[in-house]
Order: sequence, then C-alpha cells, then structure tokens
Amino acid sequence: MTVMDYICLFSLTDGLVIGGVIGTLLFVGAPLMVHLLFLAGVLYQFSILFELPGMILAGIFVVTLPLVRRYIVSFPLLKIIQLANILPAISDTEKTALEAGSVWVDRELFAGRPNLKSMLSYKFSGLTADEQAFLDGPVEELCKMSSDWDI
Repeated sequence: MTVMDYICLFSLTDGLVIGGVIGTLLFVGAPLMVHLLFLAGVLYQFSILFELPGMILAGIFVVTLPLVRRYIVSFPLLKIIQLANILPAISDTEKTALEAGSVWVDRELFAGRPNLKSMLSYKFSGLTADEQAFLDGPVEELCKMSSDWDI
C-alpha cells in the first residue's frame, strides 16, 4: 500500500477523534506506553498493524521499556559522549549549586502541578541570632533614615 492508500482509510471524523484522544493524552501527561497502546489500537482498527515492519515494532519496544532503553541506547550513548569528551567541565558556580542541597519548594512550583499540601507542610527555619540582630540593628536604622516617598 502507498501512503495515499493509508490516508484514504481515515475519514475526517476519524482524524478528529484520533487527534482529540492524542491531544487529551498529551494534556493529562499520559505515559508513553499509553500513547503507543492507543496507536496500536488505531493501527489494528484500520488493519495497518499487520503491515508494519518488524524494525518499527523493535524500535517501539526499545523506546517504551526503560530497562531495555537504558542498556541499548542510554549507556552506549553516554560512553560515546564520555570518550569523545563532548561535555564541558563543570564550573565552580555549577558545582556549588549542585552541592547546595535540595530543591525544596522550587521543585513543586516548577513541576507545573504544585502540591500545596506538601508545600505547606515544609518546616521553615527561623532566623539565627546574628541574622535577627542584623535586621534589628543596621537594617532598621537604614529604614529609619529613608522615606518611603523618596524611594
């Protein structure tokens, strides 16, 4: 079958329904396996599944299963990158940022779906005696010397 034969199998409503389902799966962040199962169902429905070459099915197998992908794709690719010395060295600033600790509340905010209950459960440490003395002393004096209207 040619590409045009495959295109003729789908009507406008089929395309809209398939596009809507794919859009919904993308919107809700469905795993790759769900997308591939839907694709397999569509291909089976239109009797295209049995005409797919084995290489495409093997590629789907490699991409879908994390353990297989790790040993067949990721590890060899990482070795090639390390041997070719492609990655730049980590700067002192980057090393300091990596060693600084956890991502704390930022992870929740930048993930796109913040869990407010877990964010509110974080324990915020108070100021140390030196920090409080700095705020009560020099900072307070500076604030008294300035006017809100001048700033």
